Amino acid sequence: MISNREVLGERSLDETRRPRAPRRTIRTQPDRRPPSTGSSRAPAGSIGLTVLGRAPRGRGGLATRFPVADAVRALEDNDAERTFDLADQVLAQTGSRLAVVADLLYPAQLELSDLWYSGAATAQQEVEAADLVRQVIQRLPPTPSRNPVAKGLRCVLATLPNDPHDLGLQMLSLAMEDDGWEIEVQSATPPLVEWARVASQRPTRLLGLSVAVPPSVGVLTQMIETAHRNRTQVLVGGVAFSRMANLSDKVGADACGADARAGSVLARRLVAR
Repeated sequence: MISNREVLGERSLDETRRPRAPRRTIRTQPDRRPPSTGSSRAPAGSIGLTVLGRAPRGRGGLATRFPVADAVRALEDNDAERTFDLADQVLAQTGSRLAVVADLLYPAQLELSDLWYSGAATAQQEVEAADLVRQVIQRLPPTPSRNPVAKGLRCVLATLPNDPHDLGLQMLSLAMEDDGWEIEVQSATPPLVEWARVASQRPTRLLGLSVAVPPSVGVLTQMIETAHRNRTQVLVGGVAFSRMANLSDKVGADACGADARAGSVLARRLVAR
């Protein structure tokens, strides 16, 4: 299985994921938050991406290159105008909506999630923050890559049935669309094994699965085996894979991505095999 560190390297990971203080990983703590009942109720810490803790401020890297602290305050206050302004600033600065997602919104949500766990933010603030982030990413214009993937590459991105946490998947879809992929995003409707069969109906090089609440290992393994029989590579991510050690290896996934930036790089590597 391809890992983020193997693909991106130590230096690139430092650039694509904010430098961290000594890590307080969610993996070592009980899951105290109740499952969401709808996508609009997805808490900020359950966005289908790995959550590892708070980044230090004032020590270089993304936390100082981009206005993450301002974004945290805007999300805490549910200040849509300020959040939109900050996103526009980063978009103008970088020319990349992936940067807005991976270097501003995602780090800000990690900070807010950390505040929730420490009792300094409410569940309602997390819900509102997730809704606001969704609004921001829906209005971001395309920023096509100068080095797109081969024309016609198709990817199905999916969450599992009864798992409404698709915000991370939506973030990844923006990155992959800018990379030139043909993307189909599916969320929480067909029976579990049907996800891979859907991918087999048209030539599909990649199946991306975001899993917040995992089914049995056997069922998920069956799904990935079905994808492999159809010559479809499988990229996984989400809270379930960050909280359950070696889950991606157990189910036979080809790669496990922590966020939209790592996921887009891993996707390229998988189809280059």
